[in-house]
Amino acid sequence: MKRKMALVGKQISLHKPDQAADDLEYWLSKKPVERIAAVTTLIRQNLKANQRMDKTFTSQRAMKDDA
Repeated sequence: MKRKMALVGKQISLHKPDQAADDLEYWLSKKPVERIAAVTTLIRQNLKANQRMDKTFTSQRAMKDDA
């Protein structure tokens, strides 16, 4: 039995002005688990072997004198 595979795709313009809205709509349509998996994949692609992500975040705020 021979199987036929249907091509499934959406053709979009790379110069579309509202691309950000389409991107947001796409990611909001995904389950949270799928979004986390995508972020994890991107992080792994950008880290070197045995390198860990720097999870420290510091913020300096001006201290106000309430006196």
